[in-house]
Amino acid sequence: MESIKELIRQHPSERVFRYPIYWTKRHLELLNCAFVVAYDKQTKPLGKEDARAAKQVRILVLWCGPSMNSAALAALFREGRISIAESEDTPQFCYASLRIDCCSCTYFHLRNAAYPPIAYVDIDKFPIIRDSSFSQPRLMPGKPDYKNTPVRNLRVKRIARVTPQDPVQDPYIISLIVAIAQTQLVQGTSPSVDIYTVRLLGTSKHDSDHIYLYTASVPLGFLGRFYHPNIAP
Repeated sequence: MESIKELIRQHPSERVFRYPIYWTKRHLELLNCAFVVAYDKQTKPLGKEDARAAKQVRILVLWCGPSMNSAALAALFREGRISIAESEDTPQFCYASLRIDCCSCTYFHLRNAAYPPIAYVDIDKFPIIRDSSFSQPRLMPGKPDYKNTPVRNLRVKRIARVTPQDPVQDPYIISLIVAIAQTQLVQGTSPSVDIYTVRLLGTSKHDSDHIYLYTASVPLGFLGRFYHPNIAP
């Protein structure tokens, strides 16, 4: 397995070295990562006994605001007799010991030490972050109504190149998983020193019937590729 710097050298015509919000399927291929969809066949529709949990799910998916989302998530876990506490630390994606991206997710510690920490993210934020990262065309002096159509069209095309077809499998989610695993490594909150178990909950207003659970077992060697990009694992 090559180091990240070696992967960059092997693909000089591709823009491999990019901020995580611009990651595409190609980056996942080079990192040997993929989304694997797994459905629990034992899952049943929510019944009357789950009315309170269903209410918290709707609040979590449809209501805006981090404080409301955090409260709804805490109430949802209480239905399963699990107590959580929001962490003051925000997972940050690090590359070569540099903080590259402050992740837009909420990080929780589960009071029961048997469970690893868990994070929550609003998937609908990703397109907003991407859109705001591309600069808008400048206005011409004295012509406030002037529209630079070619530049605007070019901006739209650039955004489209880094926008996934399926928002639920956004490559940016992989960078969040890496950042959460890096946080566990720094804080020493993982029960294992070789494997870091990451659980990330995601919601979208475009699919208010589901909460997506992303789970990953991240090896220490994989994290080392980002801390030491010149060294092959």
